[in-house]
Amino acid sequence: MNLASEQCAGSAECGGPACVLRADGLRSVRAICGALFAVALAACGGGGGGGGGPTTSTAYFEGSVSGLTTSNAAGLEGGGIVLKGNDGQTYPLANTSSSLQLSVSGAGGVATLAVERHPVNQICTLNTSTTALGSRGAAALSCVFTPVNDTGLSQCMPGVDCALQDAGAGRSALAARLGKVNPNSPGGFDYTRICNNGKAEGSSGCSLAAGAQPGPAQTDWGCTRDNVTGLVWLATDFDGRYQQQDVNALMTTFSACGKGGWRIPSVDQLHSLISSAGEKVNNTDTVAANLTWLPMLNFSRRNSRPDEVPQSAERPEASGYWTSSLAGSPVGVEAWSVLFEGGGRVQPVASTFKLRIAPVSTADLADRFADSYHRSARWSADLAAGTLLDRRSGLMWQICSIGKTFNAGAGQCQGQGTDRSFRDALTDSSAVNQDATRNRGYTDWRLPNRAELASLVDCLRWRPSEAGSVNEARPAGCTEPDLQRLVALDAPASSYWSSSWLPPTPAQGGTGEAFTVEFSNGMVGLEPDLNIQLRVRLVRSAR
Repeated sequence: MNLASEQCAGSAECGGPACVLRADGLRSVRAICGALFAVALAACGGGGGGGGGPTTSTAYFEGSVSGLTTSNAAGLEGGGIVLKGNDGQTYPLANTSSSLQLSVSGAGGVATLAVERHPVNQICTLNTSTTALGSRGAAALSCVFTPVNDTGLSQCMPGVDCALQDAGAGRSALAARLGKVNPNSPGGFDYTRICNNGKAEGSSGCSLAAGAQPGPAQTDWGCTRDNVTGLVWLATDFDGRYQQQDVNALMTTFSACGKGGWRIPSVDQLHSLISSAGEKVNNTDTVAANLTWLPMLNFSRRNSRPDEVPQSAERPEASGYWTSSLAGSPVGVEAWSVLFEGGGRVQPVASTFKLRIAPVSTADLADRFADSYHRSARWSADLAAGTLLDRRSGLMWQICSIGKTFNAGAGQCQGQGTDRSFRDALTDSSAVNQDATRNRGYTDWRLPNRAELASLVDCLRWRPSEAGSVNEARPAGCTEPDLQRLVALDAPASSYWSSSWLPPTPAQGGTGEAFTVEFSNGMVGLEPDLNIQLRVRLVRSAR
């Protein structure tokens, strides 16, 4: 965004109303990286704007905040948005239009601001340029809701800029500066324990010790709310293993923690619980979940029970949990499951397997996504620009894979997709961002992480890239024409790299593994050969 052309238009005085940028409807750039997002104030000419300007050691910021969800607008989450200047001071924002005064020492210096703390469940971007001392500037703080969960990965692969990787560009990279309902939650995750009586921990009637375990009493821990996704999960074990055809009936009369709307989770809902950092259990198995908050996913503990038959981790019975989503062909032969061993993965397995279930309540989602932005159609394609916006996740995608060119006149991708190694896939975004013929007008494209890439197959679960045959019908309710258009424009399907790298274990050695999504069937898996050539599709964070 060229702020110089956006500000002070039609205003002779820099302090005039036109100098206060309103970010509503403007494209926002979200820099998510391990380093502090340092930005400078926007200058509105060289003077202070008519009589009595600021001193030579002071610079001013005037701006507005946009994009806050309805539930967060009052009091900005109690002052949850905090800026920090290069004067060493922090500046909590108490309303949606604020003025700040920064004093910076040093002749000829500039005043800079950074987002020090984001509001709960949102990421904010400060869009500014340089303001010299003695000037008055304007900037826009734009916030976007981020319901796509963290991946749990916090270690970058050596030899490649960490800012280009999942661990340097994901929620975990911002963990220290994220507003959370529960600051004790790990990394970019945010969990709250709920007692069986329906009250949240810390409230009257739900006093839970740090090491408390789920139990049957009304004041015991019974459920866990994921404050990022808004889903409420049963924290106690739902005993037994079941064939997929039987699982939905189990929820007909089920209730827990004062919540309604209990169901078997969809594949994307269950996938949101994977923490690929893993947690070692019994010195044998690694469980891809935050077990302190989600103990029901501890398959290793449950496999050790006398009434359980331990299975090899290579078998889905060992760590697999059913979803409500069918997959494969013909109908009923396979269904989607999430396997929580190792780094975790999503794959279809035979419906006759007997897997566990982890019930979820969606009762709170109606209020969570009640604002007008999320009530709009989820997918919005801009065929002139060659981009696809996902309103649910706040992500914008390039329709074409790397190597192809989007022809706006023809409304389709042309050319041959270029297969890349994992390292090349990570660095491709830098070249695209610097190339005006390929960046679609934005300079913050990046390789998507595992969860972001998997969100593209949320609807098209049965061979999402193919038109379907007698035995490959599309699932009921798949009414996303813009997503189907993306699939059609960039056919044929292939396997794509994510930016999510998993370090090798001491036993493995080597260079580690990277998560991929196979768009011929929607599987989320791990690729140990980082030199193998796969496709690349870029994403950016945008509202």
